[in-house]
Amino acid sequence: MIFTDEYLSFRHVFRNIYGFELKGERIDYLAKKFDKVVDRFIEEASKFLSFLNKELEKEE
Repeated sequence: MIFTDEYLSFRHVFRNIYGFELKGERIDYLAKKFDKVVDRFIEEASKFLSFLNKELEKEE
C-alpha cells in the first residue's frame, strides 16, 4: 500500500526521533492528503474483502 508509506514513515520518525521537534510543514502536507488517503484505503480494503468473500464462496 504505497499510498500509506508516507504516513508510516512519519509515524516511525515521530516515535523514534522527533519527540517535540515536529516539522509543521510536514504535518500540513500529510494533513492535506489525509482525506484522499483514507478514501483510497477504504476502497482498497473493500476490494480485498470482496476478494476474500469470493474465495470463501468458491470453497463452499
